[in-house]
Amino acid sequence: MSILWTIIIGFLVGLVAKFIMPGDKSEPRGFILTTVLGIVGAFVATWLGQAVGWYRFGEGAGFIGSVVGAIILLFLYGLFMSRQGRALIDPHDRPSMKIKLPAVALLALIVSGPAQAATLSEAEATFLDQLVTASAVLEQRCTGYEVDGAGSVQLGARLLGGPDAAMAMIDAYAAAIKAHDGESYDPGKFRPEVAESAGRTFRRVRTDLIRNPKRACAGHGETSVARGLLRRY
Repeated sequence: MSILWTIIIGFLVGLVAKFIMPGDKSEPRGFILTTVLGIVGAFVATWLGQAVGWYRFGEGAGFIGSVVGAIILLFLYGLFMSRQGRALIDPHDRPSMKIKLPAVALLALIVSGPAQAATLSEAEATFLDQLVTASAVLEQRCTGYEVDGAGSVQLGARLLGGPDAAMAMIDAYAAAIKAHDGESYDPGKFRPEVAESAGRTFRRVRTDLIRNPKRACAGHGETSVARGLLRRY
């Protein structure tokens, strides 16, 4: 179902991008190429967004961002074709050029495949969600809270079955943060699925904290205290 959903969204993104920036007859056409345009556009938007700090590591571009990414691809494609000189291209060579765009998308899907294949267990997802919520409270500078390291490990041990498993998840989350911030991290502790899930949770909690700082700080902060992740000072 996720692959089918990706294809549908990719096709819609490609359609919107080509509607906003129509090209000539040499631009990618057809269902497959339009879908590939949208999918690759999402990868481009995600990469650019993370590079400039719009998205945290593990966050993906939304629909509008994907459209922008696809428009960038169309612009670059048109620029490339204009430099090559369309009039000088043998018609028999054009089909080989059309294969290049799907090849790029296929390569991107192959590279990202292992990251999408791994999934978190229900207990891991629960503990990570609670870790990220507590981290967001601290990052948004909600006053009166600090980390309770021992309590965090104890909570993780209860959920995951032992302190080693808890520390492994804490280390994986720390590695995801370092990777996003451009700092050195241990590749052996980095888990793409942790980074992706953490990004979604952080975005959700941060939105709450920005919209209503006082209420959200109290709500998420006190919940984290009750769980043992934070303590009052």
